[in-house]
Amino acid sequence: MSITARLIVSARSPFGRRVRLAAHRLEFPHRIELVDVFTPPPWLRSLNPMGQIPILEVQEGEALVDSPAILEHLHEWSRDQGGPGLWASEAVRRLRTRMASVMAAGVMTSTVSAFVESTRHVVPDDWTAEHLQNIQGCLRWLQDRPETLWDGAALTQPGWDTAVALEYLDLRLPLIGWRTQYLTLSRVVDVARRLPLFAETTPQS
Repeated sequence: MSITARLIVSARSPFGRRVRLAAHRLEFPHRIELVDVFTPPPWLRSLNPMGQIPILEVQEGEALVDSPAILEHLHEWSRDQGGPGLWASEAVRRLRTRMASVMAAGVMTSTVSAFVESTRHVVPDDWTAEHLQNIQGCLRWLQDRPETLWDGAALTQPGWDTAVALEYLDLRLPLIGWRTQYLTLSRVVDVARRLPLFAETTPQS
């Protein structure tokens, strides 16, 4: 496969980061294009009418959007190449790890929503409380199921997703202070940081 795929992401987006890391780990041939979501380029909506990223342009004019869909494409590509893919082969473990990945993405989504609402002049208290409740609920779920985050000494896809979610949480809602409460998840982040690309893509304020 020639390097024709273009992965369009934002430097701070946890959704873009999760697919960027997956593509790197699977050695998927691609190039990265960083865009600013606050001043998006005019051509962005030609690839995704919703104006959202990440976007995987597999070839000119043929794009896939939304991080779960892109992860599925990467998984299928890897398996077609005889690679490991992103999800377990055994059905029950595959179901559990997919659910864990959804929980990690839930932390990302609620963190984004809480941050965006915090920039408004007036934010109803119940809106913020609901987002924080969702974050804590997802973190407890992940903390109670560490087997979904590890494959031996290596991180699974939801393990990487969890590390991405927690670093984004540190960026946007640092007062939550999750490390002392979720020690199992703290170790996940520490292991993820050993991958150079993970360290290089840590979102900056």
